[in-house]
Amino acid sequence: MFGFLIDQVGKDQRDIAKTINFGLCHGMGSKGLSERSNITGEKAENFIQKYSRAYPQLKNTLQQLGTKVVEELYSDMPRIRKRHYHAAQSNG
Repeated sequence: MFGFLIDQVGKDQRDIAKTINFGLCHGMGSKGLSERSNITGEKAENFIQKYSRAYPQLKNTLQQLGTKVVEELYSDMPRIRKRHYHAAQSNG
């Protein structure tokens, strides 16, 4: 994604990649990545586009998992744990 060999990837790149991975599960866009990673919106959008091109199947899988969690209000790791969530309350 960054164009580096694995042994050249530093903490900053790993942190951005983790933020993208988890963020895509929860519908985060370039604005959220920008704010969480302290980078410009343009740079965040470029990272998301590169990620999507480099890992198209992973992006789709993460989005499907995120949608499932929102619909079913739980996530699970088989044989490890099941985490339940509360539905968002509407003020309107």
